[in-house]
Amino acid sequence: MCEFLIERKCKVDALDKLRRTPLMDAAEVGCLDAVKVLLKNNASVNAEDSEGFNALSYCIDFVSKKDPKFYETAKYLVQYGANVNSEGKFARRTILHCAAAQGDKDFVHDLVENKEAKVRVKDNEDKTPIDYAKQTNNTELAEYLEQHAGTDNICGNILCKSIQQ
Repeated sequence: MCEFLIERKCKVDALDKLRRTPLMDAAEVGCLDAVKVLLKNNASVNAEDSEGFNALSYCIDFVSKKDPKFYETAKYLVQYGANVNSEGKFARRTILHCAAAQGDKDFVHDLVENKEAKVRVKDNEDKTPIDYAKQTNNTELAEYLEQHAGTDNICGNILCKSIQQ
């Protein structure tokens, strides 16, 4: 259906009254096929709605081990340049929280080393990606994240301290 509408010149980044795009809608239901078509046709992966949320934000709240479609959709969005530090709309988790909970070592490494994912970010339950790795008894992953937690936002912290003084 997406391809049909795009062929008929429908805009891939059309906005509804909440400034949501078709990509956000597809991500929210974990429809990877639609996400692929939209991104292949140059949908803006980091477009934000009226509340500042993007397609990844809509997707990551639904990531669970029971239903892999949301995780796969989120990973695909990241592959296309989604902001990895975007928080989910409700749980405030990032894709790094989700990857740590999934025990996805390779993706965690990619997020931290290549995509500048923040390690110390907390969700609405005050948990970091490190906490999720520990929860799943993935000690190796938790240790890796702890080793990289010290590099988060060093410049931001220095800037904050200088502004406060």
